[in-house]
Amino acid sequence: MYKEIADEKLILLLKEDDRAAFDEIYSRYWEPLSTSAIKITGSFDDACDIVQDVFVNIWKHRKELTIAYLKGYLFRSVRNGCIKYIQQSSRTTAFIQSFSIFYRHMLQVQPASLPEVRELQAVLEAAVSALPHKMQEVYMMSRDQNLSYKEIAMRLNIAEATVKKQVSNALKHIRTEVKRAQVLLVFLTLLNL
Repeated sequence: MYKEIADEKLILLLKEDDRAAFDEIYSRYWEPLSTSAIKITGSFDDACDIVQDVFVNIWKHRKELTIAYLKGYLFRSVRNGCIKYIQQSSRTTAFIQSFSIFYRHMLQVQPASLPEVRELQAVLEAAVSALPHKMQEVYMMSRDQNLSYKEIAMRLNIAEATVKKQVSNALKHIRTEVKRAQVLLVFLTLLNL
């Protein structure tokens, strides 16, 4: 019955909380949107997450939808989600690389003797130990054992996307703690002047 209904009518039905209209939109566009997202991200799991987020947002905001052309709206939303994903991945990678270079440099200057290095080490250890157990395990496997997301996923029998999300969340937490410690260190340094 819904397979014959045009997109414009499906949007109107969706605004009236018609779950079957949503299901039809989903079945009509899930595959082409996922294929498009996979081409952009290069990751099946991440592409599926992005497309899923688009559909969740459509359902959440169904009452306020003002979509003139559904297909264009969906593909544009997925493209924007892919761009956001790529930007977040780039920032995370850049942070890890710059932080690793800084940390190695500080250890080479005077290994663990500078108060700032010892303080940073303590902050890092505290931040890592404050992570939830599973997140901490994934993070340590990634950083200490230098395992890839795929290797960690296989060892822990979880999805690669879950590993990626756990590492990303761990880094957000660590980054927040490091920034907090830096602000405190600057404040204490100013007090000593």
